[in-house]
Amino acid sequence: MMNLNLKNKLILYLLVLSIVPVIVIGILAFNAGEKSTIDQIFPQLMSVADIKEQETEDWILEHVVDLQIQSEDPETIDYLMEVKNNGILVNGDLSNKKINNILFNIKRSKGYNKISVVDLDGVVIFSTLENEIGKLIEIDHYITHALESKEIHIEDLSVVDNKNIIVFSAPVFEFDFEKNVRKNKIIGFLLYEVDLEKNIFSKISLWPGRGNSGETLIVKQKGDEIFFLNKLRHINNSALDFSLSINSSIAKSAIFASQGDEGILRTTDYRGVEVLSAYRHINVMGWGLVTKIDASEAFFEINLLKRNIFFIVMVIIGIVFVASYFIAIKITRPILKLEEVTKNISKGDFSFKPKVISNDEIGSLAKSFRDMEVQLKDYNQNMEQKVKSRTYQLNKKTNQLERFLKVVEGREKRIFELKKKLRGRKLKEKKLVGKKLIKKKLIRKQLKKKKR
Repeated sequence: MMNLNLKNKLILYLLVLSIVPVIVIGILAFNAGEKSTIDQIFPQLMSVADIKEQETEDWILEHVVDLQIQSEDPETIDYLMEVKNNGILVNGDLSNKKINNILFNIKRSKGYNKISVVDLDGVVIFSTLENEIGKLIEIDHYITHALESKEIHIEDLSVVDNKNIIVFSAPVFEFDFEKNVRKNKIIGFLLYEVDLEKNIFSKISLWPGRGNSGETLIVKQKGDEIFFLNKLRHINNSALDFSLSINSSIAKSAIFASQGDEGILRTTDYRGVEVLSAYRHINVMGWGLVTKIDASEAFFEINLLKRNIFFIVMVIIGIVFVASYFIAIKITRPILKLEEVTKNISKGDFSFKPKVISNDEIGSLAKSFRDMEVQLKDYNQNMEQKVKSRTYQLNKKTNQLERFLKVVEGREKRIFELKKKLRGRKLKEKKLVGKKLIKKKLIRKQLKKKKR
């Protein structure tokens, strides 16, 4: 760990104490704002999804009812019965004029792409597009199903001439006008062809507050894929051009909606961009409906708040750093002076005086330090006096001892010389004694000889 001096420690502590509360408050404010935004956006998306779901179902029901009424209209039935009996009527025939006026009025008022009357063989016996009259069309699902169920059938979306088309088909039953009884015999079919993009998709795609990224999706599951039926806002496509696997990790709300689920979800869309979404299922068509908006747009204000918080934190860090720097200098400068004085005192230099003008603890410490310095100086001076006195006494005793040693050395020399002289005398005495003994021995020997 780095060894920080007191000033840097103070700066660090002040920065931490100042910034941490701001960061904590900022995080709490951001989280609260995000939750508030989610609580506001999700109900709005749910409301829009519910409205668009209802609009779509009402639109479909409206066309089903219109088709049902027109398929039971006496003019339609009479026209088909007359065609059945006499063949395709020409424009001058009264029945043809009547049905022509009726169906053209319906087409104009309801915005249908085309209205056709088809016999049991699939021959177009009337159409609002005159060039199709007399043509044989394939007996597609919408005719086959209507023929089998004897009920109105809605054929799922297909692309015709770059238009998103669905076809409503209704069987037309033979009718006994005299008895006013409908027979259970189908004599033909009435077909309404509708351009979805023009009639409904363009309407449900718009809603208040959708901003720059809000979007409504219509999807349908076919096999292991979900197909996007309406035009997408963020990529160029036509109906059925764009699809995803039902096991895809993106566009989960679209997948759930196509499978019959309903709810809200924070997920990614078909672009892989994070979105807030609400999804519904349109049972009558088996479609999924999704209303969504990019999270970046939904949280724009919150993200702006986050950036502002970051900016504020940076400004606070700058201000606190500068303030901490000067505060740390103000606090540490007298302490550093005391440290300098301490080092000088440790070297025996008492000339430095700590000058601290303050009434706080540091001022009290400086005063105590000055008192200690005076005491140390007095103590040092006293010690010097004592050392000098003791040194004088030691020198005096040393001189006395040296003189005593000189006396002792002189005495030792004299004693040594005396001992030396004494040893010389003893040797002489020993020699004389030896000579005397020798003489005595010689005398004794001579006496012994004489006695013999």
